[in-house]
Amino acid sequence: MDGELNGCIDTSHVKNEAFHNTPIVIEETLSSSGITLIALWDILADARYRVSWPEDRRLPLSKDTVIAVYTRQGHGEIHLHDGSVIEPHGHSVVFLKPTTIAHYRCPGMLWDLVWIEMVPNGALTFPFRSIISLSNEDRLINECAEAIELLSREPERWKSLGVAMVTKLIYQWLAVAGDPLPASANLKRVERVLEALHQSMNRCWTVTEMAAIAQCSEQQLRKLFHTYTGQSPKRYVINAKLDIARVLLNHKRLNVAEVAEKLGFHDSFHFSKAFKQRFGQAPSAHARRPPQSGIQ
Repeated sequence: MDGELNGCIDTSHVKNEAFHNTPIVIEETLSSSGITLIALWDILADARYRVSWPEDRRLPLSKDTVIAVYTRQGHGEIHLHDGSVIEPHGHSVVFLKPTTIAHYRCPGMLWDLVWIEMVPNGALTFPFRSIISLSNEDRLINECAEAIELLSREPERWKSLGVAMVTKLIYQWLAVAGDPLPASANLKRVERVLEALHQSMNRCWTVTEMAAIAQCSEQQLRKLFHTYTGQSPKRYVINAKLDIARVLLNHKRLNVAEVAEKLGFHDSFHFSKAFKQRFGQAPSAHARRPPQSGIQ
């Protein structure tokens, strides 16, 4: 879809070097009861991806603009002007003020994200810079995909429904951020482990290694993972790897053996067996699909 993003006509100035990069730019910004959506980008990036946040060429960003970065899979780095670095990981969201952003990049194998630019219409309180870990991954990913599809449709009423769905997601994320979490120190233990996992998905992680990062016993780590992710540490790692594998098979020219090796599986047989158990299809069914087109 053609259009401007904060005054930039050439979209390559804004989001570049990604093997799937779909701009959904609202030519006339649409509003719901909660937000006015400026733009939304559906991005699947690899290690080539690095974006310097562009200065506006025509219209300055409103001081009320908010950026939401929803990471579905993988790991990213967002560098701020004050020298700090935000490192979102799948499955999480972070809210930022656009004037604080210097640049951002994919430091590893993959960063699968949705970049949302919006202006809140009501009295919403955003926990800026805090990475919010999300559960119910499949449901939220599906809802986000449906919103993106609606924003791409004509006539305008479908776009309005898409903005309403984005607004619902924003409220869900804020509700998660606002929920009082007992044992927040334990949550931080789990988040440290998740960050390490998503930074090194090619490793064959053991529970012992993860417990060392969390600075707790293996038994305690298993309890914490069940509390905050609903999965055991081992199951979380396997599912995260398989989710990334499906993305790589769908979007990159990699065969099953290459993906299995890249993600640290012992061999293609065990990878294929685990993949079919999770998704009901052999990985070869995904590998045969032609890569999706996108901005390169």
